[in-house]
Amino acid sequence: MNRATFTRRPAALVLGGLLALLSGPGLAEAAFDTNGQGASARLNFVIKIPAVLRIVDNSHPSQLQTDGEGVAVVAQRLELHSNLRQGFCVLLRQPESQALGWSMETVGAASATARPVQGGYHVCFSRPGRHVLNLQHSFTARSVTTPAVLAWPLMTEILAI
Repeated sequence: MNRATFTRRPAALVLGGLLALLSGPGLAEAAFDTNGQGASARLNFVIKIPAVLRIVDNSHPSQLQTDGEGVAVVAQRLELHSNLRQGFCVLLRQPESQALGWSMETVGAASATARPVQGGYHVCFSRPGRHVLNLQHSFTARSVTTPAVLAWPLMTEILAI
């Protein structure tokens, strides 16, 4: 065995060991040549990007001020961020204990589709990215005949498709 092969072998082993430790979940494969031709290595890295699905901003009044007929019209702004390729939905719903009539419409959200579901609305997006959703809600308190102040009645959930 010549001197050059003898000094390359420990260096190759140390370098291979460091790469194996640093690669984490990557798969490493190495071959060592005893003919003095040097070493060869093949590394397969797998990069996994975690799913991101979050509500960045949910702005709405904390209370509703009804008029003399028990009606309150309020705006809500949702800013959403997702990297899910298949899209996502936002579920807006009232708890069953609320006795309010409610209707909702999206304002200027071409990329969103809204549809009523039992107890609320699904607002869905078919592509990833950052989306701003402006909603206009109309609430009617059935038993109120004078102006009243009510707590914000909606819950917001975000769901992957």
